[in-house]
Amino acid sequence: MTETALQYEYIIRNAHQVGRLGIPAAHADTFRGLERSFIRQRDNKDKETNDELLFEYAFNCGEVITNLNNAINAFEKRFDGKLTDQDKEELNDIEDLLINGKMKEIDKSIELIQEVLKRHGLIA
Repeated sequence: MTETALQYEYIIRNAHQVGRLGIPAAHADTFRGLERSFIRQRDNKDKETNDELLFEYAFNCGEVITNLNNAINAFEKRFDGKLTDQDKEELNDIEDLLINGKMKEIDKSIELIQEVLKRHGLIA
């Protein structure tokens, strides 16, 4: 199984049709930064650093969510007229899922986006 960070990278790169350096968000390190900030915030025992760690985690969530939403939009434009009603409904559901913006929802959305992209031959 491919790690989630690489799945994220493949989604961004394939939706935008770019290489790893094609856009700033098109690499797994962006997602790995979110994972690190999630773990630091989750495992924090020091109340003095809690706000700072929570801000970092929230910022990284926002960055990854924005990148995934932009990838969905690029994919929808690229396949305009070729998407089924099921595809459109699933993509809308994913966007709704991302509104919550927590790690669990982000991981689930990556899994769901991959399924849609696979059906259209963008991910093997």
